[in-house]
Amino acid sequence: MTADYAPNFSQHVLPYVKWFQDDFINGVRGMKAHEIGIYTTLLMEMYARGKPLDLSHDRLARLCGADRRTFTRALAMLIEEGKIVRLDSGLWNERCENAFRERAKMQEQQSAAGRTSAEKRNKINAPSQRPLNARSTPVQPILEAQTIREDTPNGDVPVVGKAGPVGGSPGLEKQAYDFGKTVLGKSAGGVITKLKKHHRGDWAEVLATLRMAADKADPSEWVGAVLAGKRDLSWEKREADIYASVQ
Repeated sequence: MTADYAPNFSQHVLPYVKWFQDDFINGVRGMKAHEIGIYTTLLMEMYARGKPLDLSHDRLARLCGADRRTFTRALAMLIEEGKIVRLDSGLWNERCENAFRERAKMQEQQSAAGRTSAEKRNKINAPSQRPLNARSTPVQPILEAQTIREDTPNGDVPVVGKAGPVGGSPGLEKQAYDFGKTVLGKSAGGVITKLKKHHRGDWAEVLATLRMAADKADPSEWVGAVLAGKRDLSWEKREADIYASVQ
């Protein structure tokens, strides 16, 4: 990393950062309490801005809650130890650099997967162009609906399929299998059935999981991790919502 390098990851800033406590504890071992505080504050400022800190020492000292003399000594130690890098554009950190590069790569993959998923959904949801003729007219379902109208007090006509009235399940079931095979492959029926058991028969949740999988670099591997309990879907959904909100 040369002194004239000017990183700018401001487009990839998110309101959280992965923090590996073991790595951090090992990295600050032997440092004094005020040095750890100054180092941590500088890191958080870098993560929040997505670019080197080009502020004066007086300003940085105030941000870190230290006087200029204490801050200057701590900063000199951090630079000497290689924990902080002084660039022409400001103070930077290689760990921040790597984290932002990984985040940029992940967002690129998510964007590409999202476009692919949208194209697949458009193909699945595209209406059939086959014209109806006398043989294809759904006469029997209409008769069934008329019979049900007579039995329901308010005259509502639910959609009727082979599995009975659809409050969402049979329609979602077919949609989940069709979409799942598009995302995971034609032989993915068994995996989709396992997802059904995993979500206790809730096809809406199955379909939501498959849509999340479509945005992953390796959908099959990700679904396998979900079934193995190695993925927290509530956090995955929250992370996706956070990412969407900052775009």
